[in-house]
Amino acid sequence: MNITDIHCHIYPDPIASKAAENVGTFYGVKMKSPGSVSELLRRSKPAQISKHVVHSVALRPKNVISINDFIAEQAAAHPEFVGFATMHHDFVEKEAEIARAIALGLKGFKL
Repeated sequence: MNITDIHCHIYPDPIASKAAENVGTFYGVKMKSPGSVSELLRRSKPAQISKHVVHSVALRPKNVISINDFIAEQAAAHPEFVGFATMHHDFVEKEAEIARAIALGLKGFKL
């Protein structure tokens, strides 16, 4: 059986806990996972999850490019990951970033 988790936020391991906390605070929710790649991979094995749609949220326009780079890197490194790009409504060059995200191999956008 193939099981796909279609909503997985991931962050670089060194900042994952703080990033997850900040996103939770921004949206007013309690985050249950530290949001690290290693933790997602660890939790997926006993749950028999074979694919993860991974993404992150850009709380500020200046974070869009680095987040999309990180997600693309992780999707390339982990065949079980399907990477989705992020966008922020105040990001100036939306069309250029959309084209860049496609070139990076990202499969969709989390808006």
